[in-house]
Amino acid sequence: MKVAAIKHDLSEKVDQYFNTINEAASISDIVLGPEYALIDLSEDVIREKLSKISNRYKDTYIIPGTFLMNYSKDEVAMSAPIFYEGKFIDYILKKSDINDSQIALDRTGKRLHTANRSEMDKIFKKDSTSFRIYICADQGRYPLESTDLELITSYDLANGFHFHPSSVLEKRNIIGSDSQTRRTFGVNYNPSKSNVYSEIPHKELKNYTIFSKFR
Repeated sequence: MKVAAIKHDLSEKVDQYFNTINEAASISDIVLGPEYALIDLSEDVIREKLSKISNRYKDTYIIPGTFLMNYSKDEVAMSAPIFYEGKFIDYILKKSDINDSQIALDRTGKRLHTANRSEMDKIFKKDSTSFRIYICADQGRYPLESTDLELITSYDLANGFHFHPSSVLEKRNIIGSDSQTRRTFGVNYNPSKSNVYSEIPHKELKNYTIFSKFR
C-alpha cells in the first residue's frame, strides 16, 4: 500500500493544491493533506472538487485536510472530510482546541464545536490495513483503540511534531502532512525495539511524499 502525504503551506494557491491531490491520487491508495488546507472554502466547493477527483480514482481514499464545517446554527467544527469511490463518505471532527476557537470566530463569527469521542473515534480499512485519522493535537491524547496506521493532518506550532502513542502501546505506523512547515513525516513505532521510532521507507517528490513498505 502507498500513502501520499502532500507538501503544502497555506500561502499556496488552492487550485494548485487540487492539482497536486489529483496527481497524488493517481499513484497512491491514500492521499493525506495538512490541517487548514481547505479553510477558505465552503463545504459545497470542497465536495464538488474532491468528488470529481475521487471519481477518477475510485480506489483511493482522499483526506484533503481540514475546513470549518457548519455544525449547528451557532457552531462550526474543524473537520477532516474523507472521499472514496467518487463521493464524500465521512468526516472526522477535531477535539483539541489549539487556537481553533479564535480561528472559527474570526472566519465565521460562530463558536467552535469541540468534538465528542464518537466524532473522532472512527476506524477505516484499505485492503488489510486499518487506519485512523487524527487532526493535529488530537493524536495520542485520547484512549482510542490502536490501528495499523495513524494519519495526522496538522499545522504544527510546537517546533517539531511530538508523537504521542495512544494508551494501547501496540506497534503502528504514523504518517503526517503539516502545513506550518510544508513538510511530511512517516515513522514506525515499535515498543519492542530499543529505538522505538524508525523512519518509514519513502520517496520524496516535489509536492508530496510517497510512503510504502510499512513494517
